Amino acid sequence: MDKNKITKTGKSEIAMAVYMVLFTALKPITTAFSQYSTLILALSVAIILLFVLFNSRTLSLKTSFVTIIFFIFGLLLIDVLFRSNSSQGELLYNFFIYGFVPLFLLSKIEDIRIFTHSYALMAVVIGLVYLIDPLNSYKWSSNYMTFGF
Repeated sequence: MDKNKITKTGKSEIAMAVYMVLFTALKPITTAFSQYSTLILALSVAIILLFVLFNSRTLSLKTSFVTIIFFIFGLLLIDVLFRSNSSQGELLYNFFIYGFVPLFLLSKIEDIRIFTHSYALMAVVIGLVYLIDPLNSYKWSSNYMTFGF
């Protein structure tokens, strides 16, 4: 593979890999500052989106992607208008963080090998940190008992 091609197309692939391990990597920070966890995650996602938008060669999106996003977002807005309840904000947040952003980042991937290599490297590093975490008094994952019994 040509080294110039990696520098031109690898930015979106690495951004998607970073997004996939972002929530695990930020766990110690969001645990320590739990009152600001949503803000921390939102800022991190915004930085990744801006990075991809400014480093993308084209800002165009496929019409099918835009149609699907607007359709789902429209359904959620109709739900807010006719059946308003306390979980509406969480639905919109989850759609944006776990639906729109990953689909947008996936649409910008040009070379799947760069993505899989960078994701595998990051996953191995974070996996090793979690394997070592019990020996470090669970400082990374805070407390394993909160997830089980």
